[in-house]
Amino acid sequence: MRCAETRSQSGLEAEAMNRRGIEYNLVQVEPDLWRWQFRVGNIVTTGWTETKLKRMAARRVRQRIDRELNNPRDLNHRQPNSAGSRDAA
Repeated sequence: MRCAETRSQSGLEAEAMNRRGIEYNLVQVEPDLWRWQFRVGNIVTTGWTETKLKRMAARRVRQRIDRELNNPRDLNHRQPNSAGSRDAA
């Protein structure tokens, strides 16, 4: 896993990491709350996860990336996206 820290416009430290060729960002927005984002092709996926541990937050994002790569979304049958909701997965 490759990591690089950058500062976002909001002043929060974003950590850019790589999973199977997909770069993703992970930002702690408040204690126990992490915001993440990654792009597969033209699709940007964002979400939230609640955990105390940075490594657990990163693991959840990597699992999400793996799910997306193994079972990509069909853009012709778009479903409502609940990525903005806080989830534990």
